[in-house]
Amino acid sequence: MKIWEVFANSLPANMTLLRVGAKICDRSYRKPQIMLTIEEIKPANIGEIKPEFGTTKDVRKYYGIKQGTLYNLHKLGKVRGKVLRVTGEFKGVRLWDMASIRALINSQNDDDDNGSGLALAA
Repeated sequence: MKIWEVFANSLPANMTLLRVGAKICDRSYRKPQIMLTIEEIKPANIGEIKPEFGTTKDVRKYYGIKQGTLYNLHKLGKVRGKVLRVTGEFKGVRLWDMASIRALINSQNDDDDNGSGLALAA
């Protein structure tokens, strides 16, 4: 039985063990000792973070624009993207300029709501 299991079993019934981090402190003038820490796991607040670049999956997650539409917009010059690859390598990763995607979305007229979506015509 591990030490954190012993600790978890000794908790009162109304408490649950969320995460245990064990750290062994070794000092020459003392015996090594194990310190347990219990922390509540909280989700990160990414509401205010606006990334400068993102992958195709990131664009889909933030804006709902699918891969085919994104590449068509890039081909028409409406959004900017760059391929990041190691010198001499064939494969790489395409990073999209998120500011250009936000600018494209903001440039769409709200008054022209005829259901046509993004204007892909050149």
